[in-house]
Amino acid sequence: MLLDLSVVADHWLGVLAVVAGFMALKLGVIYGLARLGRNDPRVAMRTAVILAGGGEFGFALLSLGLSQAVLDPVAGQITLAAVVLSMAVVPVMVRHNEHIAHGLVDTGESSHGSVTERQVAAHAAALTDHVIIAGYGRTGQNVARFLEEEGIPYLALDLDPARVREAQAAGERVQFGDSARQEILAAAGLERARMVVLTYNDPTATLNVLEHVRGRHPQLPVVVRTRDDVWLERFHRAGATAIVPEVLEASLMLATHALTLLDIPLTRIFRYVRDVRANRYQMLRGYFHGEERVDLEKADRFREQLHAVTLPERAYGVGKRLEELRLEEIGVNVTAVRRGGIRGPQPEPDTQLRSGDVLVLYATPENLEQAERMLLGGLR
Repeated sequence: MLLDLSVVADHWLGVLAVVAGFMALKLGVIYGLARLGRNDPRVAMRTAVILAGGGEFGFALLSLGLSQAVLDPVAGQITLAAVVLSMAVVPVMVRHNEHIAHGLVDTGESSHGSVTERQVAAHAAALTDHVIIAGYGRTGQNVARFLEEEGIPYLALDLDPARVREAQAAGERVQFGDSARQEILAAAGLERARMVVLTYNDPTATLNVLEHVRGRHPQLPVVVRTRDDVWLERFHRAGATAIVPEVLEASLMLATHALTLLDIPLTRIFRYVRDVRANRYQMLRGYFHGEERVDLEKADRFREQLHAVTLPERAYGVGKRLEELRLEEIGVNVTAVRRGGIRGPQPEPDTQLRSGDVLVLYATPENLEQAERMLLGGLR
């Protein structure tokens, strides 16, 4: 074993000193080079934090030097231990690089404001009744095009320096900045804005923006993009004015086109669309997962699904009314009851169950299992 733990134990203060000095030096050099490349201070610092640890090449060189007796044994062991320790903390630094970088940069800029804030504020100074677009990927750019067509002023914020530079060169109104930061939103003219549109698929950042906006401008409309219905209720509670879940909207538009081609009257189709959106996509939120993989890392409320339970003749639920079963107490909703080939959606609480009925339940897998056990055998 190349690393002699007894030497490390005898010189642990030296190891810590070398780790601190080595990582501080590397962080400073990388930060300086990134700033020379005209990167924003926070981007430069995040890059430096991610790359500040030791690497495999240095480890290999030290190992070779020790094995060939080129290095002093004690100094070599201390340096080798420092490289190993710095490599060990790299995953933590990578995971929390944004917080670390913001803390380091904000400490030096708190009294004057960051360069990014000043740049954003300069471009927003002449804007009023404008739309702030958070995220300038494909969705953000498409929103901007419609606003441009209508002559509505906007300012977009994005964290991709290359994208920002290219869009600015094309004359588009986009600035580098983290819209999840309250200072950047204020610099973008939040107090004078007409609306905020969140176009990125980052739930944590979206909640941060909603908190900042509602704290400073409670009545300002905020339109939020999300991937599906996982965060729908949390965004509503956080104050989103309108939420566009991509998967559900795609299903809605696909159904709309299908119904149109089937010659269903447009007034009826528009009513379907209006009702689904007004009810927060409740009609579309449950589906049968089948053998689709379930992510056990997600919270229970994010894994709700549909499940059909058929009541045999001797089932506990036969002859009972839905309200007697109190399924809602274990987090289970009965979305439909199928009887004699006829499906009755949203059954009434006083619906009496019969042998052969098929109950369509909506809940998490754990609660569905408990409900099925209770319906068939009476066990909670």
